[in-house]
Amino acid sequence: MAKRTQLLLLMVAILLGLVAAWLVSGMLNKVKQAHAEPTVSVVTVTHQLGGHQVVLAQDVKVTQIPAPALPAGAVTNPNKVIGHYTAGDWFVGQTVLADMVTSSASNAAFPLTIPVGDRAYTLADDPIIGVDHLISAGDHVDVLVTYGKADSGNKGQPVAKTVLQNVLVLYVDNPPVVQTTASVSSSGKSGTGSGSASSSPGGVDSITLALSPVDAQKLDYARTFGQVQLILRNPKDTGINTVAPTTHQP
Repeated sequence: MAKRTQLLLLMVAILLGLVAAWLVSGMLNKVKQAHAEPTVSVVTVTHQLGGHQVVLAQDVKVTQIPAPALPAGAVTNPNKVIGHYTAGDWFVGQTVLADMVTSSASNAAFPLTIPVGDRAYTLADDPIIGVDHLISAGDHVDVLVTYGKADSGNKGQPVAKTVLQNVLVLYVDNPPVVQTTASVSSSGKSGTGSGSASSSPGGVDSITLALSPVDAQKLDYARTFGQVQLILRNPKDTGINTVAPTTHQP
């Protein structure tokens, strides 16, 4: 009887000890939660990426970090990253900052618009003659060059040649025209007022074309020794024609 009573008391003591431990643990957890630092969500990198690469859903994840450790410019919404492009190299575990992401329309992503195997070749406004501001990115043009007597190689006669056909236009830089307005002074003399920018299209400052390395050399030669003119094509006309050079016929 005495042994049974002692065993019962021991079991009760163990049970009370477990209950006490559970209560103490619960109280400690509440204390920790009350004093724990708040956390925030940030977007971090899960796969290493190079510059100018599109960011996919599997390349990033949302991670919780202490709020005081939140870096300036940290991206907290993955939708602001996915589908955009990397402005530079990304490394695994890195917190994504706003300046690490660029949209497809920005200059940082421009190399992605160059067809594989081609190069971006920019023409300054001086040698560009012809359709001028009617050219837009995505259009296709032919390149015509006219050589003078000394450079034609055609018995001293000027010659016009179509050197390239169906060339893709990657980018057009078309700044507004700066116009001046006439003013009349108090003395009655007319003068020139300050320039103001007009929203009307002006001369093209530069045009960037997609060219193979060989075609880039052809165009560079034409620019150096001849006068270049761009011929705008109908977007549905993608054919390559055989065009004989044109020269003076005695």
